[in-house]
Amino acid sequence: MACDRRSRSRSTATSYIISKTESFRSKSKSNPPQGQDQDLNSNSNPEKKTLKRFLIYLLFVTLISTVLLAAGGLPILQDQVTGTFTGFSKTTFPDDARIVRLWSGVTGAFYALPFLVPNTTAQTTFGRWSWLLQGIFSVLADYTYIGSNSAVHGCDRLLALGNFMRLVVFCIDNKVVVRWGSTLLLGLFFHFLARQAKIDEDWDRWVFFHGFWHVFTTFPIFGMYVWFDRKSKSRRSPSKSKSKSKSKSKSK
Repeated sequence: MACDRRSRSRSTATSYIISKTESFRSKSKSNPPQGQDQDLNSNSNPEKKTLKRFLIYLLFVTLISTVLLAAGGLPILQDQVTGTFTGFSKTTFPDDARIVRLWSGVTGAFYALPFLVPNTTAQTTFGRWSWLLQGIFSVLADYTYIGSNSAVHGCDRLLALGNFMRLVVFCIDNKVVVRWGSTLLLGLFFHFLARQAKIDEDWDRWVFFHGFWHVFTTFPIFGMYVWFDRKSKSRRSPSKSKSKSKSKSKSK
């Protein structure tokens, strides 16, 4: 009898300890530590993320605008905006055979290079087709219809403005402003030189610099998309290998 009582008391004590530990575990899961709770709340708050992203965009646009104003780029921005919305079909070049060159016109086809990068996290189907249309309308505006009024000029400016904004958003969202955004500075430098040659009506100089503007903006953009595409694929491959190994272990 004494042995039965002792065994019963031990079993009740053991069950009591087990129930207490289970209740403690459930409480700890439902009520995480204060630091973890704050982290979860900060990560699950979309309003803070949206505000932070907006502030980053605003800072970036302010910085770019300040640099453009300091470098005398306000007339370029004005021409771009007015040419897109008011003078949609107007050309800003004279009907002169000296500006119809392959170097300054056909090199605009390089803007279609990002279309070759497949649909990944780097860009969507809409983004790929936007770059393809940019390459087509760039050639039409800078070579085929460069000295005459046509709607291709407005389409070229509109696509350029939209793709530029998408590029800014992409660089900020993926934190590659310093790595890849800075590579476009050389292209912008050639754009300013071409703009000055256009004001001076030195068309040979404009052809030279405008072609380099196409080259030194298109290839960095294409390289950025290719780099990001490979980076995203390398991130996916370890997870795939882990899932395959898990499925093999389960089958065994």
